[in-house]
Amino acid sequence: MYFRFFTKNFSKKLIKTVFTIHSYIYDSHKLNVYINKLYKCNGTCF
Repeated sequence: MYFRFFTKNFSKKLIKTVFTIHSYIYDSHKLNVYINKLYKCNGTCF
């Protein structure tokens, strides 16, 4: 019983952590693209 509860809780935390890491990587990728755009056009193409 306790083991089942533990695994359920653990998998929830794991999924949450993976999702957080994924969204962080995605956000940093978007930021990199934005910075590259800014760097290439020197801020004139916005």
